[in-house]
Amino acid sequence: KMMESAKPLESVSVLFMHKDRVFTVQRQPYLLAFPGYQAFPGGKIDKDESSFPFQTNILSNHDPRKMRAICREVLEELGYDIEKGILKDEILWISELAEAVAPVFAPFRFRTWFYRIDLKKKVHFRADSGEFSSSFWSTPKKILDDFRKGKSLMVPPTRWVLKALFKNP
Repeated sequence: KMMESAKPLESVSVLFMHKDRVFTVQRQPYLLAFPGYQAFPGGKIDKDESSFPFQTNILSNHDPRKMRAICREVLEELGYDIEKGILKDEILWISELAEAVAPVFAPFRFRTWFYRIDLKKKVHFRADSGEFSSSFWSTPKKILDDFRKGKSLMVPPTRWVLKALFKNP
């Protein structure tokens, strides 16, 4: 009898956008989940993530647990404080792009919400070198072209979101 699949871990993924560029990271090759893959910053929504609503403009329009996870992860991974960015008028808006659930047979199961954060100017993030081997700003088209040429690894939801951005910037 097959084992009942575990409930997927809930996570968030953030696409920082400035004009036609998206900020992308490449995961370190020694990480357990998706080693060497190109991805967007983000991570798990902690079980004890606060559901206390944000008072801050823009963040207050979205699910508090997901926004708290995004703010925490972006601060940890990129050294950027989203709440301060909003208060300093660096962030134009945040929009929910998509939700993806990994298939039952996947070795790591995530239910991921993808959010787009539009910036007034390109931010110079300090990507965590323990987690990321590189990070860069590029166009969705260039990122997808590199993938198709075999120059990078990407999970399907990352490709789908990039394709949607490319078709509807």
